[in-house]
Amino acid sequence: MRAGFGWGKDEGEGGLNALGSSGCGTMTTVSTADLRRRLVKLDAAILEQELVLDGLQRDKTAVRNELYAISTSQFRPFLFRQCLPTIDELREENGDFIRRLMQIVLLGVCRAWRIIALATPALWTTVPIRSKDEAFIDRWLGRAASLSFSMRFHARVLPPRRMRDVIHRYADRMEYLEVRCKPSDIRELKLDSAVFPLLRRVKIGVPEYQSEPISVVNVLEVLTNPPQLRAVVLVNGFEFYILPWLQLTKFEGEMNALDVFRMAPNLVEVKCAVGYLRDSDVDVISLFRLQSLTVTGSSYGNPPTDLLDSFHLPALRSLHLSDTTKPIDLETLADFFRRSAPPLRTLSPSFDLGVDLRELIDRVDNMA
Repeated sequence: MRAGFGWGKDEGEGGLNALGSSGCGTMTTVSTADLRRRLVKLDAAILEQELVLDGLQRDKTAVRNELYAISTSQFRPFLFRQCLPTIDELREENGDFIRRLMQIVLLGVCRAWRIIALATPALWTTVPIRSKDEAFIDRWLGRAASLSFSMRFHARVLPPRRMRDVIHRYADRMEYLEVRCKPSDIRELKLDSAVFPLLRRVKIGVPEYQSEPISVVNVLEVLTNPPQLRAVVLVNGFEFYILPWLQLTKFEGEMNALDVFRMAPNLVEVKCAVGYLRDSDVDVISLFRLQSLTVTGSSYGNPPTDLLDSFHLPALRSLHLSDTTKPIDLETLADFFRRSAPPLRTLSPSFDLGVDLRELIDRVDNMA
């Protein structure tokens, strides 16, 4: 067994030496060559993957740059749009001069901003007509591309006949129209002969207007072709105008009669300045969709204290009676709530100072 396995000292050492010199030597030579071939293959694979990684890195950089460029180009117009004035701020009596001309200000900052501003149609969709130069108006609206826009005119800046030309030329793209003219000048605009397919809101009249008799102005048929019209503000009263009342959902204006509530049964929101009513309503007016009613005093005086006796408003959620109105007595208000049973959430009444609100709440069971 010892001879067979070489466990003797001489034989064992000799056997081990022989095994180390012959067996291990051969194995080392084969393994080295194999490993070198493997190293070559691995080096080639690493090089290939490095080339792929370099390509991916270039693609990543390109995509990131493109994303940054797009994000920047989208963010700057968004930021610019946040700087734009509202239509209220465009009125002479509101806002500061710089903000009202923000588009022009943006053009003058630098060349890059000018390029972005001119390439952003949404910046040019609110048009304050402050120039008599119609070419200026055309250039402004040309920058709005095909977008709809809001326009505001004042007879002090643009005479009615020239105003008419501009309105008719762009009627098909108007979403909001504000015309500051007295009723006798509205006739020259010939609004009834223009088609306004996109018009949703309109405001007509001037606060400084001195009342003219209807016999002088005559009743004007205006805006007979606005299928989308929903909101109307009539600064100088409704009696001068014939409008598509049935489709209106919002009305704001002065009145000395309640005819608007009869002609526009689909109203949802009303803000009205009511004075002395020339008609004494016997029948109660029912408006089943009206949710918000605000009543203030007007140039005709204060509304009657029994104004609410004229209404049945079962959908009313908000009622505001301004301090400029005469105090509404408790019994009138309680009768109104019993008759209408509205889901009221907000009540701001002009009470006689002697009224106890707790008494009102106790007497009107459905008040929240």
